[in-house]
This record gives sequence, C-alpha cells and structure tokens, in this order.
Amino acid sequence: MTEKHAGGRPRKFQSVGEMGDAIDAYFFECDERTSPFVTKDGAVLQIPSPAPYTVMGLANTLGIDRDTLNNYSSRSDEFGNEFFGTIKAAKEKVHQNLEFRMLDGSGYGPGHIFGLKNNYGWKDKHEIDQKTSMTFHFDKEDEGL
Repeated sequence: MTEKHAGGRPRKFQSVGEMGDAIDAYFFECDERTSPFVTKDGAVLQIPSPAPYTVMGLANTLGIDRDTLNNYSSRSDEFGNEFFGTIKAAKEKVHQNLEFRMLDGSGYGPGHIFGLKNNYGWKDKHEIDQKTSMTFHFDKEDEGL
C-alpha cells in the first residue's frame, strides 16, 4: 500500500540540523563580508564590513519567501514544531542586529525603523489611558433652585 501525500510542496529542509546549517552559513557570510580599500600606494586592502542581517536575506538564503519564513516562526503546528525554535532564534538574531545598528548609528536610520516596525511589531504610537469620574451630590433644599 502506498503512503498518501499530504499535498502541497515538499519541505525545503528535512531536518532541523540541515536548516540550522543553512542559517549559520547566512550569518557567517554576512559577518565575513569585506569591502575593498585602496591605500595611498595603490594597494587594495579588504576591510571587514559586516553586512546587516535581514529577514529577506535569511529567507533568500533558505530558498523560501518571506511569508513562508514568517509561517515557520509563527504557526508551529502547521509546519512542524521542530523548525519553530530554529527560525524563531534566527529571526531574533536579525532583530537584535537591526536594533543594534539603529542605536549605534550605522546604516540608514529610517530604514532600520521601517524594518523593526514591519518585521517585529514596533510602533510609534503613544497610548494614553485617561479616566475621569465625577460624583454629584444634591441636597433636597437645593432642588427648588
């Protein structure tokens, strides 16, 4: 008897370890990025210039789209509990890097804020809870006024 296919596209990763290796490779590639620098003598040096971590970069490296990445990190029951923690931890690492870059002034500030609002639920709104209560007391003598 043949096993019935559940439908949909087969999983991109068959194990947490396989996915974890791909995620580690993404962060390593970002951390090891260099930029050329030409000295006065004309020599070209490679200066460390780590790339910012991004949700889209992570998704591209994993070969999935951003929505699928978000599904993996938010609906563990649909995609399997084994991937939930791995993706969640990777997205938190991206979040931390984005927040750090925003606070240390590297990169484009509004771009960092945009990423934090759209990927991590940051908000600019201020909520004010204002409650007022009034109590009125009437004396019988004042009713005739």
